[in-house]
Amino acid sequence: MSPFTIEKHKHDAFCHVTLDGEATVESIIESMHTMVEDETYQRTQRIVVQTGPAIGLQSPVLNMRRVEQYVKSNEHLFTGSRWAVVTSSMLYYGISRMYVAWRHDATYELAVFRDVPDAAAWLTR
Repeated sequence: MSPFTIEKHKHDAFCHVTLDGEATVESIIESMHTMVEDETYQRTQRIVVQTGPAIGLQSPVLNMRRVEQYVKSNEHLFTGSRWAVVTSSMLYYGISRMYVAWRHDATYELAVFRDVPDAAAWLTR
């Protein structure tokens, strides 16, 4: 696997980032922190997180709780925001859907999509 990378794409209505490479739960949390500091995210409170073709994550189901703990401890950065996850991987699509169903008392919206146009339409409605 390639090293983990974050690529930002410019849009007026939302922040769009692509994550690629070998990911750890720490790199996912670090990337989330980078995303919420983005000027477009801060202005729009809308983000598309797209996984690249080489994304890899060890123990993804077990790490969902750690990601949620990060979100809860930084709730002020997420409250009222909308996050769209886009993945072409059936595995990550299913895991992301499980995460959406598993969340409790969420203060932000989260949805999972197979392509960016559908995610963008949801974010901007």
